[in-house]
Amino acid sequence: MQVRWFAWFETKHEKTEFIKLLNTCRNDIEAKYKVMDKYPNLSIAQVEGIVDNFKTEINKQ
Repeated sequence: MQVRWFAWFETKHEKTEFIKLLNTCRNDIEAKYKVMDKYPNLSIAQVEGIVDNFKTEINKQ
């Protein structure tokens, strides 16, 4: 069984900023590091799950 992590956004602007962050990343590893820097309270497993859910947004410029 695999448990996935999800992200809930308070506002549409917050979601847009998160997607823009992922758009600037060249790969999923870079995206994980940037998400960990922006949200230091998340565990590594949570960051990996969230980035996996948004993989289609990575390097989309």
